Amino acid sequence: LELVDVQESPDLHEAIPNERHPSDHVPIVARFRCRSQRGRNGLRHVAKEWFWSLAGREASTVLSTEQLQRAFQVYEDGNGRISASSFQKALTLLFPSAFPADANVSTAVERFREAGDVNCEEFVAMYLEAVKMGGLPGLSDLHDAFRLLDRDKNGTLDLQELLDAFEQCAPTRVPRDEIE
Repeated sequence: LELVDVQESPDLHEAIPNERHPSDHVPIVARFRCRSQRGRNGLRHVAKEWFWSLAGREASTVLSTEQLQRAFQVYEDGNGRISASSFQKALTLLFPSAFPADANVSTAVERFREAGDVNCEEFVAMYLEAVKMGGLPGLSDLHDAFRLLDRDKNGTLDLQELLDAFEQCAPTRVPRDEIE
């Protein structure tokens, strides 16, 4: 699913549930549309995500074991292994107009060629090592958000900082007296 639109949260001037809002959940209206199978989970996408991770670029998502096995199918040459030539052929198919060229990409291609023929287990291990070296996607955003919430800059979020964050983000009043 892809998020298309979100309506503003209603102003709740009275406690819910009530006649207008019979549920105790804050009413939120969002519109979604289905992505095609060629989108985020398509073979080409997961194959590119694997390659970007190997090249040291931050991928947009962490790939599951199933996605890695599917990505392997894009690169492998039909015998359960990826040769240097099948790897190069797959890159040409994944990046038909212009292959991205920078030092990290060149290093990733060279690292793959040095590895020789690669089976699925080695393919997954290469990805896991790259993710370990490069960090999880979005981790820097999480660190930035934490630093914003940690007002006293002591490296932890105390209850007051957490409640302040809830008040800033929640569309309704945070019941501090019930939480404290």
